[in-house]
Amino acid sequence: MGVLVLREAYFVSDLHLKSPDEEKCLVFLRFLRDLPDLEQHGAVGLFLVGDLFDLWVGAHSYFILQWQPLIEELRNVQSKGYRVIYFEGNHDLYLERYWRDQLNFEVHCEPTYFQISDQTVRVEHGDLMDPTDHGYRFLKWLLHQGVVRWVIEHLPGSIVAMFGRRASRLSRGYTTQMRSLSDQEFRRNLDSYIRCVYQQRAFDWIVTGHCHIEDDSSTDVRERVVRSLNLGWWNDSYNVVHLRSCKANWINLKPG
Repeated sequence: MGVLVLREAYFVSDLHLKSPDEEKCLVFLRFLRDLPDLEQHGAVGLFLVGDLFDLWVGAHSYFILQWQPLIEELRNVQSKGYRVIYFEGNHDLYLERYWRDQLNFEVHCEPTYFQISDQTVRVEHGDLMDPTDHGYRFLKWLLHQGVVRWVIEHLPGSIVAMFGRRASRLSRGYTTQMRSLSDQEFRRNLDSYIRCVYQQRAFDWIVTGHCHIEDDSSTDVRERVVRSLNLGWWNDSYNVVHLRSCKANWINLKPG
């Protein structure tokens, strides 16, 4: 796969939106509305790096109707000339049928490489960064098997939401455990992961979410410095990261 080229990009993840009326959703809507129109279409990316919602499954009308104001605002961002790029997380599943096929947004379920300015950037949700979490890896594999996926996508949306909320609580237990890691443990795990995936393909930056840990650091790999950004989550800070000209600007939108 070729590298997708952008001049600059905005990154956001792990909003875990539950209601269109909650503060963080309203703040995010305001951020989207304030994005300026672009003269050069497609040169700037808006990356949704997974878990935008606390639960979204497939193309169920249950979710589409609930989140129509946010969907419309994202479509407006696209009409301003931005490339909206949505990565599947562990709370938002089966995005292709609606977000790609109906809205024409880019959807990715695997790590993907982009060229931003003159830097190669690897973007992924980050839920597979822990190679020892065999239980989660099996669950992710199972959920993407054809029969399981077909059943889930064809259940009534209200039933999917009920089971999804229970699964979300279990997932939050895992990320709470991740957040309890010391800075040293987190950095050691992250450095190990970066060095591992760097062997597959070289990159200058890696942008992830999922761990709910805000992190901006560097790792030395083969006499090269790789910059790592973990976007945190919006229960702590309403973070958006703007990446341009080899510089990452953290924008905190939280009122007060």
